[in-house]
Amino acid sequence: MKFKKLVVGTAMAGAFGFAAVGFGAGQAQADEFRWWDPVPSPGQISQLPFVPPPGQIAKLPFVPPPGQWDKPAHWFK
Repeated sequence: MKFKKLVVGTAMAGAFGFAAVGFGAGQAQADEFRWWDPVPSPGQISQLPFVPPPGQIAKLPFVPPPGQWDKPAHWFK
């Protein structure tokens, strides 16, 4: 009788574990967001409309001057 209980308990635990993995994988695939869209290569990043060309980021009004990234008191004169 104890052996039957052990076998049934093991089978139930395995079934619950298998179901949990199956439901988790199904939920992970349910999102339609296309995360696999290609990322542009490093040379093409500045071709995007919201990224300034290299060396021009310091000219933006909300960016602190070079060398002052961690000193907010020096950002505004």
